[in-house]
Amino acid sequence: MSTTQPDTDLDLSGFLAAHRSMRVEYGRLADVAAKPRDAAHEALLDEQTTVFLDLLHQHHTTEDEMLWPILRERAPSQAADLDLLESQHQKIDPLIDAASDRSRPGSAGLPCSPSCTR
Repeated sequence: MSTTQPDTDLDLSGFLAAHRSMRVEYGRLADVAAKPRDAAHEALLDEQTTVFLDLLHQHHTTEDEMLWPILRERAPSQAADLDLLESQHQKIDPLIDAASDRSRPGSAGLPCSPSCTR
């Protein structure tokens, strides 16, 4: 017996809005990190950027490995939105990797691309 439920009530707009909000906020962090006031501010920004990048990595991992496969199975009619959400991860993952690369000076302050705020 299948435990799959119909997807008639599934609405992914909350996920899409959350992704949009994250892009805006991470863009704002990148703008601030590009212009630290002094060494103490730069250290704080570096610490906060590390926290945010860790949270974002956890967010992506959870969605990619656990949530998306379940939603694809249970809500095939939402494939277009799920494709969009997954493509957003694919686009931002290289930026996360670059910002996380501590071997590069100023990596925590990488500028946000214009697509980050959309």
